[in-house]
Amino acid sequence: MQPTKITLFHNPVQVEQAMRHTATRSFYKLLENLRSAARDFPQKWVSYPTFRDYAQICFWAMRKLEYSFIIENFTAIESAGNSPLRVLDVGCGVVPLNNWISARGHEVIAVDPLFEDIEFLVKNNLNKFYNSNVFYITALGEGLPFPTGYFDVVISASVLEYTIPGNDRVILDEIARVLKPNGNLLITFDISPQRSLQEGESPLSHELRTYGYPFQPDAVRRMVRWMSRYYMITGEEVPNGLDELTWEDVHAFWRAMQEHDGRETSEREYLAIGLVLARNDRAFQMGFGETLRAYREGQSALEQQLYFYRYHAEHRMEVIRSLNQNVSEKERVIRSLNQNLSEKEKVIQNLNKTMIWKNNHLLTISLNIRDRFTPKLGIYHQYPPRPLLLPKSYRTITNGHESTLPMISIVTPSYNQADFLERTIKSVLSQEYPQLEYILQDGGSSDGSTEIIDRYRNRLSHVESIRDSGQANAINRGFRHVTGEIMAYLNSDDMLLPGTLHYVAEYFSRHPKVNVVYGHRIIVDKDDHEVGIWVLPPHDRKVIEWADYVPQETLFWRRRIWEKIGGHMDENFQFALDWDLLLRFQHAGAKIVRLPRFLACFRVHDSQKSTAQINSLGLEEMNILRRKIHGRDVKNDEITRNIRPYLMRSIIYHKLYRLGILRY
Repeated sequence: MQPTKITLFHNPVQVEQAMRHTATRSFYKLLENLRSAARDFPQKWVSYPTFRDYAQICFWAMRKLEYSFIIENFTAIESAGNSPLRVLDVGCGVVPLNNWISARGHEVIAVDPLFEDIEFLVKNNLNKFYNSNVFYITALGEGLPFPTGYFDVVISASVLEYTIPGNDRVILDEIARVLKPNGNLLITFDISPQRSLQEGESPLSHELRTYGYPFQPDAVRRMVRWMSRYYMITGEEVPNGLDELTWEDVHAFWRAMQEHDGRETSEREYLAIGLVLARNDRAFQMGFGETLRAYREGQSALEQQLYFYRYHAEHRMEVIRSLNQNVSEKERVIRSLNQNLSEKEKVIQNLNKTMIWKNNHLLTISLNIRDRFTPKLGIYHQYPPRPLLLPKSYRTITNGHESTLPMISIVTPSYNQADFLERTIKSVLSQEYPQLEYILQDGGSSDGSTEIIDRYRNRLSHVESIRDSGQANAINRGFRHVTGEIMAYLNSDDMLLPGTLHYVAEYFSRHPKVNVVYGHRIIVDKDDHEVGIWVLPPHDRKVIEWADYVPQETLFWRRRIWEKIGGHMDENFQFALDWDLLLRFQHAGAKIVRLPRFLACFRVHDSQKSTAQINSLGLEEMNILRRKIHGRDVKNDEITRNIRPYLMRSIIYHKLYRLGILRY
């Protein structure tokens, strides 16, 4: 296991040592490509300001030192562990560090909160420029969209110091959540000695940090204590030199680096600290109270910053009022101010940009908190597209009792769904379930579906292409040809997840009294990228009488309950046919169970029936079913009142899953 390593970058000698390290040479070649592109304009996209800024930033001796630290330690992890590694870069910007890692054959996902930067990287195919295969995602570090324990290594270079206080701890908790036990965190962030209070500022606890300023020694120690919950680290491992820093040390370091770089422009002076931390085996548990305290700390720091600006604005107003009393004095001052007008305008512009960014970031935090308490059921687009990641156990099939598995019959009704049909068929056939009866009922498609069906015809139990009167009619036609003990239908734009049929079959075999099962839902877009999930509480017989939250694509039932309700779908319904089926199952006394697993993917796309019809035909059919159940028209507030407890439970289950406490 990689031991804890903490390094303070404060000695100019470290710069030359780092640049001579063997592991950094190939990365420096990548940086040279970056700088050459920005300088020589071989591509049109180099005009993007952030790219040109980073081309300069990456060549600062200070940043080279931090990148070298990460590269040196990453190659040590690389040589000690199994390859390829699964790597996450948090706050990637357009720095090619993740591209260098990807080019070495590792699986790399990079996230950044700035949509413009991610769009730039993807749109201009920077992977081709760097000969890499990084998958880029827009995401906040405070809410990483990945399963618990997914990554071998997480990298975060110079991110925390640009994060609102409090949010830094939330980000570190999220990193700990997505890291595998014994996985490694490689992180660097800026530090400086304690500075004196500016006019108009109030003192803060030494352990807290102000916003828009590097960490100070006490804040570093507090951060290390926070890390010790999930990483193999103790406060005593922080270098003693951290407390001994003076501004003269910082000035001397930066003078040496500017001389090394041949720079004359003055930049913000700071040092940095680098950490290599191994994730311990402690189960991840991030309490809501801890998160709330962290956000409140950030709110306090922002309010202090706003107070500082307000204080100086009021002071300036006093000066202006005084000037107004004496016109000649005012004109003299104005003439003096005009001499420095250009510089003042730059300062004002920078302050405005800073305040706009802070307000936007605070709004993002508020929206993030509100989002944590909003039910996800009924919401199809929950976050930007990201790779569909599944536990390895989903692809693990236990062999040895195939002869005792029940026959499963699945019908796929389809009409002009050539864009998605093949993926649906593959998701069923790739289950490698030995007792499968798969029927495809096509409505006479004219979009190329026939050619797709022909490629799989010899693996299908029955195929029919004939004009029908709608989805329910097509499903009924398909079910006329089934013989299986377990039944289901899968729409031609949805997909089963790996291992679903074995899992469902084994559950039915172990629970002979259960008639109907369903599971959690993953929502994907037209490109099979995940855009949301529905994590459902256990089945509630009462709530199903008011609303249908059962994901149809995950629904399986026994033939005996199907035959008990008449053995057909009600063809009067085109939208709510699956809710009607569930209500009939329940009325017939079926025992219905929500299984603790994601079973299938529901696809959202432009021509989808569920989203296109829900406010017209869907609403009409749902009202018909409610009148049938309750014997009267029901009002919206009555529906809301009866489904609210279920939705509140769904928030809890969703949160527990995101925290890794519930595993599906």
